[in-house]
Amino acid sequence: MGRNFVYCNYFMESAKNYHLTYMSGKITVAALILTIMGCAGPAKHTELPNPKDLNGSWNLVSILPDTVSIKELPKDRHPYFNIDIDKKTVQGYSGCNSFSGDFSLRNDSLEFNPFVATEIGCTDNIEQAFFSRLRRIKHYRVEKDRLELLSQDTLLLLFERNQVKNVPTAD
Repeated sequence: MGRNFVYCNYFMESAKNYHLTYMSGKITVAALILTIMGCAGPAKHTELPNPKDLNGSWNLVSILPDTVSIKELPKDRHPYFNIDIDKKTVQGYSGCNSFSGDFSLRNDSLEFNPFVATEIGCTDNIEQAFFSRLRRIKHYRVEKDRLELLSQDTLLLLFERNQVKNVPTAD
């Protein structure tokens, strides 16, 4: 009986030591993870955009991905739009037809509702590419005189602010 007691006592002590070592390892790993996270620095604070920055007239610079080039278009065919943030309306020119509509805005989220447009037949695919991107817009960023329209994190349309308000032509 004495010999069994010695073995049992030995195994119990070993189990206690293993448990303490195991728990100590867990604590060490947790402390290491917290230290590494702390070294990363504070989370980047991103300021929400000011909706008033959307106001005004915007000329299309690029349709992304660059499957459609607007650089070859005559100046009077370049797509643009005018945004009125107070009325939540947009009106503009798609490169072929005039259009208008409204949108919803919340924080950095921007979604265009279906547009009403004139129905002139277009021979190129600028308008189709422009409208298909506008339907997919979910977010926006404004930096100085540059407007980026994004679908989640993908840039789809890039605009530059026009200092003179565009007036759609009667097509």
